[in-house]
Amino acid sequence: MEDWILVILTASLALAGGFVIMAVRDILLHNKQLRDERKRYLVENRLEKLYSPLYMRIKSSEIIFGKRKLIYGKSSDELGEGKDREEIKKVIHDAFYLASEELQPLLAELYFKPAVGAEKADKIDELIVEEYEELRKYYFKI
Repeated sequence: MEDWILVILTASLALAGGFVIMAVRDILLHNKQLRDERKRYLVENRLEKLYSPLYMRIKSSEIIFGKRKLIYGKSSDELGEGKDREEIKKVIHDAFYLASEELQPLLAELYFKPAVGAEKADKIDELIVEEYEELRKYYFKI
């Protein structure tokens, strides 16, 4: 009689242990999925609201003018006037917080000053293209 009780008790403990292990595994997988979704959402926002509009302007200027430029005005470091200037400033204003720490001071300067200097203008273009491509790779990897 004691042997049957021991077998039933052992089987019950094994079954309960299996359920606990499965529950812990499910919780861990769910938490990982939530983290991945948050990362994907942040990267998607960065791409959609900031980097894609600026990247599109840089790439289209490269195709049209043969030179990679976000900034085009009277001089090579000036934002320009009119609708293009307002669109770029709106993107910067609305999504500034999504820029990298390295890009933020350059975008702030571009937003508030009429001209930023040729070296900084080139740096802005370079950073936007690099970070856009890195974010796209990361987005598709998640």
